[in-house]
Amino acid sequence: MSREKKSSMRNHSQVIVRAYGDEPVRLHAVDFYPDCVEVFGQDPAKSIRYLRALVFRDDEALFEQLSHAFSEGAGDKLVTLWASARRV
Repeated sequence: MSREKKSSMRNHSQVIVRAYGDEPVRLHAVDFYPDCVEVFGQDPAKSIRYLRALVFRDDEALFEQLSHAFSEGAGDKLVTLWASARRV
């Protein structure tokens, strides 16, 4: 990994990702591209890219609602909540 990449990983913003099965996951965005966002979880050396359509601005209240709806298996509620999320 280049020195530039390592330094950019220190400057990140928290985002909510719409993961498999509509599960909300909080990750750290480190780089933005026209069609995707590079994110990582706990290990900055293990970043991946998600389509921009699946990456949203961090919102504590929304994340809690999404997490609750996901754990309850409330698919219709998840669809409504994801529709209200603001993309990055």
